[in-house]
Amino acid sequence: MKKHLSLISSTLLFSLSCTAYAGGSYFDGSYVSFNVGVADINDSDAVSPVLAPGAAIVLSADNGAALSLAAGYKFGNMRLEGEFAYQKNDLDSINIAGSSNQITGDAASSSLLINGYYDFKNKSKFTPFVTAGVGIANIDVSNIDIVGVGPMSNAADDSTFVYQVGAGVSYPISKTVDFDLKYRYFEASDPDFPIMTAEYASHNFYVGIRNSF
Repeated sequence: MKKHLSLISSTLLFSLSCTAYAGGSYFDGSYVSFNVGVADINDSDAVSPVLAPGAAIVLSADNGAALSLAAGYKFGNMRLEGEFAYQKNDLDSINIAGSSNQITGDAASSSLLINGYYDFKNKSKFTPFVTAGVGIANIDVSNIDIVGVGPMSNAADDSTFVYQVGAGVSYPISKTVDFDLKYRYFEASDPDFPIMTAEYASHNFYVGIRNSF
């Protein structure tokens, strides 16, 4: 985790420095974007002194919805933006020391991030890009109920550092509007809830519209 964060932070800082250097005559203007897609959340390793002290716990969840709104600036091949993102997944099962039980409830993330992009311009209308971002997220779980055990919590949340990396491709619909397809790997520092501490990471797939001004 620490190695990942160090690498992503270095990449983002490099991207921002390149953006600042590009400036001036390479400035292309501002844009807003809206993205919607699927959040494929990873199985989560967790620990809980309440449920099972010292036992291995794994949480699984169904695919959920993801969306984001962003506003940014384009400088030549570089883009820099601020983004609000939200995703929600329904919990599916919990495995405690090798014994699996059904679990109901949901886990959601509301995040604010700063993202950097690099667009690989070429002679075609398709423009591949890579992206990296860092920020903070509030992760909450609600209506947790383990079948055979009973309700665990009505609601709990924790705010934590998050980062994301990804890639995609854009295609111009008009002179000012681009259609985006993108993939992002999204990960949070382990959120700490009253009954457990758990991992939080997902593979997110988006389609989006970006309108330049």
